[in-house]
Amino acid sequence: MYNDVKLPSGVAAYIVSGVNNGKLTYQKIADGDDENHKTVPAGTAFMLYSDSKDTRDVNPSFTNNLLHGSDTKTTTYGGAIYYKLTYNNAGTVFGWYWGADGGAAFESPANKAWLALPAAPAGVRMFLGLPGDDDDVTGIASIENKQQKAEHVWYDLNGRRVNTPTTKGIYFKDGRKMVIK
Repeated sequence: MYNDVKLPSGVAAYIVSGVNNGKLTYQKIADGDDENHKTVPAGTAFMLYSDSKDTRDVNPSFTNNLLHGSDTKTTTYGGAIYYKLTYNNAGTVFGWYWGADGGAAFESPANKAWLALPAAPAGVRMFLGLPGDDDDVTGIASIENKQQKAEHVWYDLNGRRVNTPTTKGIYFKDGRKMVIK
């Protein structure tokens, strides 16, 4: 991140140059397939991208990079609201998420980049997608409960788990009231 980086073929480098209506604007600054623009300048925080498409819309001149980084563990700086590149809690969706509640500054590990927006955009949200992602969430398809159901578990009236009732009384087993006489 802090030395010039020459990109291999099939890889492009992007910065984040803005946010509009809750969507990030990505700007390609280098492309391993473009002989004139293969190198990312030293000290530039950037994202790498590779796919089978051939797009050579490189803009090597940039001044508005909202990505920041450090070669040491650092509290984020450079903006008003901060995001880190990570997976969601379920580990299924990769993108930009708040590093702390409300987008507050957070401690970023060494050699990691963060996104620092200069102001909270209209409709600020905790997730911003990557290039090509449709990050407008319109609903929840399903909710999965990963806890295993405990079968044949007994509870007393105080809500304490009981292996097997040994005294008379009212108990609950599998969500049903059971009376032991």
